Amino acid sequence: MNSKVTDIIKSASFNAISNLCNNLIYLVILHFMALNKNNASLNQNGISISMCIVEITFGPVIQAFSNGLKQLYSQFYANYSQIKGNKNLLLYQSISFCICLGVVLLFALFFIYDHILRFMNYDEEVISMTYIGIVYLLISRMILVNYEFIRAQLIGLKVFGPFAVFQSVAFGLVAFVCLIYSLYRDIGIHEAGFFMILHELVKIILLSIYILQEREQNNVELHSQLLISGDNQINEEDNQNYRFNFSQIIQEKQKMYDLLLYIRPLILTLYIEYTFFNTSVILSGRYSKDYIVPAVCFSITNNLILKGILGLSESAISFCGSSFAAKNFESTKQYLRYTTIILLSYEAAFIICLITFSNLWARCFSLDQNIIDNIQFYKYLYLVTVPIDGTQILLAAYLQVLEKKVFVSKVALFSYIFVGIPLMFILGDLSGLKLGGLWLAIGISNSINLYNYIKQIKNIDYDLQYKIAQKNQQMNRTCSSISDEIQQVELIQVVSSQKQEM
Repeated sequence: MNSKVTDIIKSASFNAISNLCNNLIYLVILHFMALNKNNASLNQNGISISMCIVEITFGPVIQAFSNGLKQLYSQFYANYSQIKGNKNLLLYQSISFCICLGVVLLFALFFIYDHILRFMNYDEEVISMTYIGIVYLLISRMILVNYEFIRAQLIGLKVFGPFAVFQSVAFGLVAFVCLIYSLYRDIGIHEAGFFMILHELVKIILLSIYILQEREQNNVELHSQLLISGDNQINEEDNQNYRFNFSQIIQEKQKMYDLLLYIRPLILTLYIEYTFFNTSVILSGRYSKDYIVPAVCFSITNNLILKGILGLSESAISFCGSSFAAKNFESTKQYLRYTTIILLSYEAAFIICLITFSNLWARCFSLDQNIIDNIQFYKYLYLVTVPIDGTQILLAAYLQVLEKKVFVSKVALFSYIFVGIPLMFILGDLSGLKLGGLWLAIGISNSINLYNYIKQIKNIDYDLQYKIAQKNQQMNRTCSSISDEIQQVELIQVVSSQKQEM
């Protein structure tokens, strides 16, 4: 028990810091925009609405690929740890695909987003600002793809620590640049977009340095292993391991389409979730401009809490996935129990901090007293939804690891689209609760998810799910014997050359 709890807390701490710093920069930028002497709210609304649009269109794709890679590698790594040192073109295919998709979305949004906002009765000024924000944010997200996918692979392989350092450094540096810049000039939407791009570039630079160092170290270790294998005439067991791993790499290079099929339910689920939560911000503009910033306040605060939750979810994916792949089902369930306890403790601490520092919290987003009053008025209703939201996210991740992605998608489709969005209109518009009605609808939808996930987990047949997982993990295992022979020849050639040098 103690070792499992220690593993979860250690990895989740790294993941939480990493995820938190990745999102906290948005709050910092909004705070400095609030100090803008001219049109502070207009700039904030433009970047916030553009963030919602980018999250709805591009965010689910990035997150689905990221989660899919984490799950694949956590399960694969359970039995074949040597893959850590290998190159994987599937990763680069995923990156290329998503960047191309981002470019397509960028052009598509130019033609459709303004019609949507006009339909929602937005002013031309806000629409123009949103247009600018979309360009900057989509560029920053296309840069993020490179970082996030490599991070996803390594998290699946139980590498956690470096990313907390990378994202903390990136956050600290960009926050410092924001502070210095704000002393001399106002921060508007162009500056905000530039800082978002800078934040992603710093992380990419740090990650590149780390990968180069790791690659150099892996090359040294590989040479040592090859020499030892050559001296021992490469015994049959080692030879099979090398051959199998090479076959897996070849298969992954050719199986981008398989990955798309694997994450298709994830993409659907995330599209539903992102659309639902960001719709709450977009709908808030229907009531008044003064409601957009409070809605963004709750949305960002939810994202900040969510980053810690995602840190725990990533740990659950990694440890539960590897235990599940090793057919240690009791250990799989234990990791879930301990992660849930840690999650509830984390959320309780966050809620206490928000209540204690509520005035400071509200002033991070605006200096306008009307906006601050709205934040304070709706905060308790929002805080009630936090534990429900976090727990259902964790349980959804667990079910996805156990190859229950389709079930999670169906539950999310029902609760968010068929129940949640109609409730937003009913509770927000018709009842007069406005922003409070939006968050009450979110709480009800998350409660539906939580109930269904708990019910499903209680009835899981782990042996059956293991067989399903095995089937899904088969990436064309009928790789031809030619690939194996090529690997044998390459291995023997490397050993021979090493011997000659000695």
